[in-house]
Amino acid sequence: MKKHLACLLFFVSCSSGKSGGAGPGSTYPDPRVDPTPTCVSEEGQQPVAEPVFVRNMKGDKSWAETGWFSSPGLVDLNGDGKKEIVAPFYSLFVFDSAGNTLSTV
Repeated sequence: MKKHLACLLFFVSCSSGKSGGAGPGSTYPDPRVDPTPTCVSEEGQQPVAEPVFVRNMKGDKSWAETGWFSSPGLVDLNGDGKKEIVAPFYSLFVFDSAGNTLSTV
């Protein structure tokens, strides 16, 4: 699961900004070296899809943290052919496809 989680976090980190890399005003150890971008813009022209409400997560409210900074993602973490819901809020939550909590980090 750690391998899949690390892979997911890499892709999530590549999802912000147009060309990746650090934002303006960032400092680097050696100012003579330009940083390489972490993601390459593909100049896509497709519109952003409208969010679709799927379900309210009921039960244990310990997972009820803000999702303002990141969005949940779907990935088959255990290779069973069913995608789990990975929700990186202030903590990291993993739910099964029915919305049951599988893990909290």
